[in-house]
Amino acid sequence: MIGEFFALMFVLFLSVYFLPTLVAIIRGKRNIGAIFVLNLLLGWSFIGWVLALVWALVRDTDPSNPAQSMQPPAQIGPPQQNRY
Repeated sequence: MIGEFFALMFVLFLSVYFLPTLVAIIRGKRNIGAIFVLNLLLGWSFIGWVLALVWALVRDTDPSNPAQSMQPPAQIGPPQQNRY
């Protein structure tokens, strides 16, 4: 009975630990291997685990469409008014 409990807890721990990798696999990310390595090596620190999870959740950009990753420049200052 105790052995089954520890086995269940171990599986549960691994599932939570590798959650970023599982999310990346489910979402079909291009860089699953890199997310897995980050998760494996730095997942023990909360910051590494969160970084891997965020990376797994962020939408991939299309490398063949560079305009997709470009955003318009932010407007600084008050809006300009046309004076005629």
